[in-house]
Formats: sequence, C-alpha cells, structure tokens
Amino acid sequence: MKRFQNILLIFDGQSREKSTLIRAITLARTNKARLTVANVIKELPKYSKLKGKLPTQEELHRRIIDHRRKQLEQALSAYRQEDVPMTTRVFIGTPFREIIKAVQQDEYDLVLLTAEESKGLEKVFYGSTAMHLLRKSPCPVMVLKPDAPAKYRTVLAAVDMEPFDDDKKELNDKIMQLATSMTFREGGELHILHAWEVAGEHLLRSGFSGVPSEEVDILVYETENLHKGWLNNLVTRHGLKESQARIHLLYGDAGEAIPGIAREINADLIVMGTVGRTGVQGLFMGNTAEKVLSQVNCSVLAVKPEGFETPVTVE
Repeated sequence: MKRFQNILLIFDGQSREKSTLIRAITLARTNKARLTVANVIKELPKYSKLKGKLPTQEELHRRIIDHRRKQLEQALSAYRQEDVPMTTRVFIGTPFREIIKAVQQDEYDLVLLTAEESKGLEKVFYGSTAMHLLRKSPCPVMVLKPDAPAKYRTVLAAVDMEPFDDDKKELNDKIMQLATSMTFREGGELHILHAWEVAGEHLLRSGFSGVPSEEVDILVYETENLHKGWLNNLVTRHGLKESQARIHLLYGDAGEAIPGIAREINADLIVMGTVGRTGVQGLFMGNTAEKVLSQVNCSVLAVKPEGFETPVTVE
C-alpha cells in the first residue's frame, strides 16, 4: 500500500476547513507521517513613500508571521494528539509558488487544501491556488470538499489505458496504489473507471470513408476487447480480486464519463491524473482533467506522471 511520510496541509483556520484538518490528521496517523500545517499570506508592498513613518517591509512581515503562527497554534490546540507530530509554518508570497517551493525544499509527498464553495449552490470550485497546484505541484495534491466525510465510503480511480505509453502505465500504477490504499484503510468501496473510444469512428461511419459499417463494427468490438484485457491486467497486477472492486469500462469521452460515474455512485473521492505532458515549460492540464474538475462535486486526489517537472523553481 502507498504510504505518505511528509504531509503539508494548507489551512487558514476557518470553520469550513475543519473536515480537511481532521482528514489530514487521520492520514498522518494511519501513515505514521509528519504533518505540517501552513498558512500563506501575500507579500506586502514596500511603502517606499512612507519609509519614515512605517516599519520596514521585513519587520511587518515578521510581525504578521508571528501573529498568524499564534493564530494557527490556537486553532490547532484542540486537535493536537501525541501520536501525530504536527508543526506550523507561515509562508509569504504567491500562495501556489510558496507551496511548491516548500514541496521541493522539504520533500512533502502530499499537499492538502480545502476547495472553495459558492454560496447558495451545491457546487465545489477549485480556486486559483488549487488549480495552479493541480497543474504544477510535483507531488500529489488532494483538494477536499468543505464538508467531506470523515471516511471515504466510495472511491473512484480513473485510469487511462495506453499500454504502449510508459508514462501512462506508471501514472495508472500511481493512481491504483493511492486509490486502493485510501479505500481499504477505511473500509470503503473501490470503483475503477476506464473510458475508451475508437479514434475517427464518426468519420469511418460517414459515407465519405468507403469503409463498410460491418468492418467498423468489428473494429469497435476488437478495440473494446483490447481495452477490457488491458484494464483486467491492471487490476490483476495490483492484486485485486473481483469482489474488491467494481469495474466500469465505458465507451465515450473520459471527461464526461468520469463525472457521470462519480454522480451515479455518489463518489466521495476521485483519484486521477491531471497533467497531459511532462518536462515541458508552460505545462498544461489535460482536457479530461479540466472537464472533470468543472463538473464534479466531490474531493479529488490528483497525481502526476513520473518525470514530471514543475515550472516553479526554488530560486
């Protein structure tokens, strides 16, 4: 099972973040991991025109850090437990950049934060900081629904099967390791989803292609069997028995299939990959992830492929 060793929780001390704090403490305990609870505040201007009347920027930052750290300590006092080592930190700067720098410097292997939520609507919004982290954080990022349950009853692992693509194979293994670990530690139900398509089927079935419809039917049938075999091999490779997971092999666009199944099974958590390419400056999030995040109303645990290079540097 996948174990986290060094967890970073982004926490403002607000009441809506209580369930995220409890989740972070639970993860730290079950993984025997260190937990750092951090807050990020934006950098103050230098006030150059009022230099003689105000403290320096550095002095103001120091005062703010001390004050915010005391607030954090007070907010955490009721949750501290002997079996969960917990420290606090305060960063100053652009939130996502400071978080990613901390991940690089201190080797955090999981970042947690609370999703935003609109007023009057049952909808989760992945705000600017969350979206930047989902795109650029080198370690897994878990964005939690404000009222996320204490235990995940239903976990959905969304995999993208392309056996001849080594990056995707390694990414699928990461997704499976995390999803099975999160599910079985909490006695939940695991669902595994893979959506597949035949590229260009619509064109092949058009009158312009000259391909008989019977041959297209055979191509679709054979493609489905290939994906079914690949998915079964993935499940078997991770030691899962038929009774331990429900398999969903769906024909169609993954960006639509994942939210649809998530709603159908009332998923508490989706485990999925987010980045479509690695090692490229100006990284982008894959179209599938963008579609999913705009439609789901549950927590998401996002992972990156091996060899992922964040565009954020420590310097």
